[in-house]
Amino acid sequence: MTNAKLGRQLFVQCPNEVGTLAKVSQVFAGHGINIHSMCTYEQQNKGYFWLITDNNSQGADELRKMGYTVQEQDVVMVDLENRPGSLAPIAKVLGDAQINIHTCYFTTPGSGGNVTCCFHTANNKKALDTLHQWTPAGAYAPGAAQRPQPGAGQQSGQKPQPGMQPKQTTKKVA
Repeated sequence: MTNAKLGRQLFVQCPNEVGTLAKVSQVFAGHGINIHSMCTYEQQNKGYFWLITDNNSQGADELRKMGYTVQEQDVVMVDLENRPGSLAPIAKVLGDAQINIHTCYFTTPGSGGNVTCCFHTANNKKALDTLHQWTPAGAYAPGAAQRPQPGAGQQSGQKPQPGMQPKQTTKKVA
């Protein structure tokens, strides 16, 4: 079982102009709105943002005052360990369940700690239900009471890697 939860993101369409990110971040800062995660891109001379803030309602109001088009959308949010390979099993289980992922982006605390992966899918309820029912064999869920013990061949304190099996050796007897 994962710690997946439903959240809300702002999907913003605006003109693709130099300084747009500066304008948005300054308006948010001026109103005390903290940005938890953001993804931006440009396509066909338009700018797009996905944002999750500590106050999406006020953030949406401020962006609309700037003349931007804003939609609120559900997203599936999953906390993952900040290490190579943590996304792979989650993406696989969603793919195996035939759930189309429209967008995916992360927050990160910097060095160490967990990241939050934000998915906007064709069916967020199915994605959430799928992730709640799924537990990979031997997986460590962040926040769980106990972490699996390192396998043979690993140093103490080293995190188990996905799909890693203890090394087996065969000794030939003469």
